[in-house]
Amino acid sequence: MGTWVYSPVVVFVLAVVVHHCATACNVDDNPDKIVTFTNNEPGSYFGYTVLQHRNIFQTWALIGAPRGQSRSQPSLQRPGALYKCLTVLPYSCEEVILDEFDGNVDSPADKILEVKDNQWLGVSLTRQPTDDRYALVTVCGHLSANDHYYQRPVSPDATAEEIDRYVNGICYTIDAELDVGSVVKMRPCHDEFQVVNGTYHYQSHCQAGISATYNKNGRRLILGAVGSYEWNGTTIDGRKEGNGFTYTYGQLSDWGSGAKRDTEYLGYSVSTGNFLSIASEQGVTGAPRSKEIGKVVIYDLETFQVYREFLGEMMATYYGSSVLGVDLNSDGLSDLLVGAPLYSDAMDEGRVYVYMNKGEAKMEPADFKLEGSNAVGGRFGTTMAYIKDVNLDGFNDVAIAAPYEDDNTGAVYIYRGSRNGIRRMYSQRLAARDLLPGVLSFGSSIAGGLDIDYNYYPDLLVGSYASDKVFMFKTLPVVKLRVWIEVAPETLDPDFNNCELGGRKITCLTVSACFDYTDEFGLPDKILFDYNLEADVIKTDLSAKPRFFFQDESGSPTNSVPDTVELTKSRPQCFPRFVYLKSEARDFLTPLRFLLNYNIFAYPDEPPRRGDEVDSPFPGGLAPVLDDSACSNGTAEKTVLFIRDCGDDSICQTDLKVITDLIVSSGNPFITFGGDGVVYLLIQVQNLGEEAHQSELLIRHSRDVVFESLESTTVECIMERSGSGTCSPDNVVTCEPREAMNDTAEVFCSLGNPMRSRTINILRMRFDVGGMAYGRRIVEFIAKATTRSIEQNSTLNDNTAIASLPVIVVADLGVRGVMQPEQLFYFPDNETIDGEAVGKDDLLRTALERAGILNGEGSGSTDREAIGPTFTHVYEVGNQGPGRLPFDSVITIQLPWRAANGDWLIFIRGVQLNGEGSCDGNSILENQKTRMTDHYVTQSGTLTYSPKEMPAGGDGSGSPEIGCNNAKCVTITCVIKAPLTGGQGAVVSVNAVLWQRTLIDSSFGSVDLISTATVALQDTNQPHTQPDGGMPDTIQLKTMVFTEEVPQKPVEPWIIAVSTLGGILGLIILILALWKLGFFKRREKDKLEQAMENGL
Repeated sequence: MGTWVYSPVVVFVLAVVVHHCATACNVDDNPDKIVTFTNNEPGSYFGYTVLQHRNIFQTWALIGAPRGQSRSQPSLQRPGALYKCLTVLPYSCEEVILDEFDGNVDSPADKILEVKDNQWLGVSLTRQPTDDRYALVTVCGHLSANDHYYQRPVSPDATAEEIDRYVNGICYTIDAELDVGSVVKMRPCHDEFQVVNGTYHYQSHCQAGISATYNKNGRRLILGAVGSYEWNGTTIDGRKEGNGFTYTYGQLSDWGSGAKRDTEYLGYSVSTGNFLSIASEQGVTGAPRSKEIGKVVIYDLETFQVYREFLGEMMATYYGSSVLGVDLNSDGLSDLLVGAPLYSDAMDEGRVYVYMNKGEAKMEPADFKLEGSNAVGGRFGTTMAYIKDVNLDGFNDVAIAAPYEDDNTGAVYIYRGSRNGIRRMYSQRLAARDLLPGVLSFGSSIAGGLDIDYNYYPDLLVGSYASDKVFMFKTLPVVKLRVWIEVAPETLDPDFNNCELGGRKITCLTVSACFDYTDEFGLPDKILFDYNLEADVIKTDLSAKPRFFFQDESGSPTNSVPDTVELTKSRPQCFPRFVYLKSEARDFLTPLRFLLNYNIFAYPDEPPRRGDEVDSPFPGGLAPVLDDSACSNGTAEKTVLFIRDCGDDSICQTDLKVITDLIVSSGNPFITFGGDGVVYLLIQVQNLGEEAHQSELLIRHSRDVVFESLESTTVECIMERSGSGTCSPDNVVTCEPREAMNDTAEVFCSLGNPMRSRTINILRMRFDVGGMAYGRRIVEFIAKATTRSIEQNSTLNDNTAIASLPVIVVADLGVRGVMQPEQLFYFPDNETIDGEAVGKDDLLRTALERAGILNGEGSGSTDREAIGPTFTHVYEVGNQGPGRLPFDSVITIQLPWRAANGDWLIFIRGVQLNGEGSCDGNSILENQKTRMTDHYVTQSGTLTYSPKEMPAGGDGSGSPEIGCNNAKCVTITCVIKAPLTGGQGAVVSVNAVLWQRTLIDSSFGSVDLISTATVALQDTNQPHTQPDGGMPDTIQLKTMVFTEEVPQKPVEPWIIAVSTLGGILGLIILILALWKLGFFKRREKDKLEQAMENGL
């Protein structure tokens, strides 16, 4: 018999694998060390199934290619093939010959016309788990068909319409040496009775061998037959007897109530385990289409009695398409894993259900499901394999695949067993995307449990049928290394300078990296290890400056020290170093933490060799890895506490309390806007507990309030109620402002490091509030005390206190005025202009012309003779304090402008404002000109002049008052712009001329002209407080108008002399009269003196 050997193909992968680890990662995923097998036949599905196999000659990777073309049967169409590949150089593959007959087999006596085209040989692949030298290998093709009934006369029990090609399935069993002469062909569903029973197809389409496994002792071959009973499915128990097998079939009634069910696909997956007890073994099989949610049953291998049944959770997850019985916690009982690869949160992420065995097949669901990376479309749980204990920790491990993860490239996840069962997080992820570009369906098959390279650790095979490739992964030896850090002294006193460095005393510690290397599986006595010791990692992890330093070989300070050391097996060794405290360190609450990173020295890789011999100190030529959770680098930590006055536990539990008060320099319970320039913030910070390390006080306030100084600080002790108590009031308090952020400014205070137990810090802080912007209704200070010591949540509420005062606008806004002059005089009988007598019309015309009403802008002179005397009313608007007035104010002036009959009383010449603001004087002058024209001049230009009726009181006698109640007033409004500080204001001057013609014509005589001025805020809704007893808001100015000037004659001398003598004479007469009446006698005094003389 000739041998056909495929060209050896070894693929060395170049991509970098990224680890996602939970425990040791000793499956070697170095791309350069992964071996790839292929059969060079695209589309053959090479790798659909894989199996590790060892006989007395060699260790093999057995690989199924169910769509492959067999070299021993070239006339058949893709019957499928089985390959064996060397696991050492040259990694060559060749087909295992199972059937030398090139064609279909016709056995009329057995009613068999075998059709092997497209039979999918290699769909399942298994071996006896017995002695390697004698373990049988079985490979099946579930689509092997029988055409006998299709082409031959039918039996009386069937009709032609019901006869078709029967897809019965076939299996081949071969010995450990893979000798074709030992092959046993198995066709468990070819018996005539099993094929047809009336019109019902019992086993005609059973598809035996779609799944296959041996039980633990290898005496039973369990085959899945999903097509039995019209695709309800069953399992077939094949027992080895002599050179063949006898079969027992699970009946439809064995799997439930006996009622007919449709297309459950029972037997889609099979496995075995010690579910009832350690001494007995049961089968487990899945039916992924049962009730549309899937089910799994644990059953008796002989009687098919069902012990337990498990149902899926949701429809169409294909729950039960993969099952695996495996002892995950080393209690001797098999636990159960069930795959549901179409489980969907989004789409086909896949899940694996975990059931832990509590004895007697009482399977308790875990409170979690395995999910890999939960990748959409990954179909995690499609395949599962028991891979034994890959890290030799005493617990079995499993591999679970998601062959369509990462865009159909696939990934395999390694899960570790433990005392509590399977770990929820995978320990290692092997991803095709990181192994070889273009690989698809990685993980479609998995095999493990066999130590291929003789280094005591089981290795791994992973198939990728869509790429016609299989990958072989070696597992690396695991070093058990105990690592710790020793520190002396174990607590640190920063005030104790126990070392000398550079001629000065300094605080130091001795820190040692310690190792103890052990091994039970052939590793050498001495191994090199690399380590790096780092100081103060709590600080460095926060990007803060470390407080401690080592010295390197050159004497320079460094935060970490690396080294390479040689460790001897089972001999603990320590490597000490000094670490020093920096003089500028201030944080003595945060512990000092050392971090030790370590790893096995990077030994050079040994090249792969033919056979089992390798020139390497390590078994199998593979350098070991650490048995550590970090996969490659191990870590150890040591924490050192500072000596503190914080009780026996050295844990400082403090209780800070903040009390605040705000005082205004004026003593008011409010802040006067623009008036009070300084406020004082008084803060008490009490420590009612143990030391408060790095105690700090942060005061937040508005940006327009300026911190000026910390005026005083005192420290006191908190006494007990009895009056006793001790403390160390040596807290050092400092404060400084911080740069304002947005609208908030801060003052930062250090309260002492530490702030001693049972002490009070009393702070008096000065703030300038004079520059506050208007609009602030309140000035608020938020004081918060913090510490790096521990404080219970229940006492944190009083760590913050708020001090605030309202801001009030207090401003005395008022008005005062003066007349210039106070008296006006006019001549009622004057009928001359420039010395010439004129008529009344000429008098009026001249007045209008010189006032600018007619013919131009007027003379601009007072022209008392033509118009009348001039006068000015002056009004002062002011803020007399104490605060600043931030609002615009308005002064409203009313002057009697026209008589009740419409004639003019005064002629306004102008309005002037001295200050910030504006008046409506110009509009009034324009209005005045228009109205006077309308009143005195007709449309033809002639004057309308006729004496008007004299108003009441205008008979020329007396002094009537003319105001807005009996005359028409003009209103002048001026807006005074804010702000007005205390003592600041504006002056409004109204310059006018008495229109004497009206007074003459109407015979007013002497009168008093009354004007009023009122000041108020322009927006009366603005908050404003007016102090009591301030300036008036409204005033009246009275201008007295007389018809002539009364000359003031000097007093004659004789009148003065007579008056003086008369006064003296009157005084003399008064004194004499009082004397005569006894006014100057002291009768009571005389009586008292007389009584004393009489004996008192």
